[in-house]
Amino acid sequence: MRQITSTFLFLVIAATCCFCQQDRLIDRIKQNYNGSKTLSASVDVRIVWKVREKTDNLRGSILLAPGDKFRVDLGPTLWVSDGATLWQYDRNLSQVVISSLSNNTSMIPSRMVAEYCGNYPLTASKNKNGYDVLEWKADSASDQKSGDASYVRITAEGKSAVVHELFIIDSHGNETTYAFTKTTWNGKIPKGSFTFEPPKGARIVDKR
Repeated sequence: MRQITSTFLFLVIAATCCFCQQDRLIDRIKQNYNGSKTLSASVDVRIVWKVREKTDNLRGSILLAPGDKFRVDLGPTLWVSDGATLWQYDRNLSQVVISSLSNNTSMIPSRMVAEYCGNYPLTASKNKNGYDVLEWKADSASDQKSGDASYVRITAEGKSAVVHELFIIDSHGNETTYAFTKTTWNGKIPKGSFTFEPPKGARIVDKR
């Protein structure tokens, strides 16, 4: 009986420690990606469209700064924000859409990782390469809401809380993978990174 009790206590303590480590990692990830410091990274995005049976592969870069300033250059599209105005430039269409950032807060990239950490009850594990993995899967259709994810997986380096990959399956079965490399914080920001001058001849759509 004493041995069983000791084993039970060990399991409880081990589970508690794992839970605390998981919470600490989530908190450190949220702190890293809350937009309070500059961040730059290269990113590869892969989107598998279930219904369309099509795969899109995009490559680009992300630059973030406090005050909701960002520059996301991804494939044919460039998004630039100075904290108040959002410019979206489509190179293929030679079109610039200008809008107020306050009406497009879902576009703020610094909030993406932190919101997935906060909105889903992620559980911790390790992958074969030793990275920490936080994941959540909907147990039933009742767990899903329109537009929400049905599966979330964040792969990060435990010590630094640097996210290497964010994998999401939405409620329609579409799969999106964000793979981040060369992530650095508080680096030098090139002048003019968060302002945008529309190219000559581009069509301007001002929604402000």
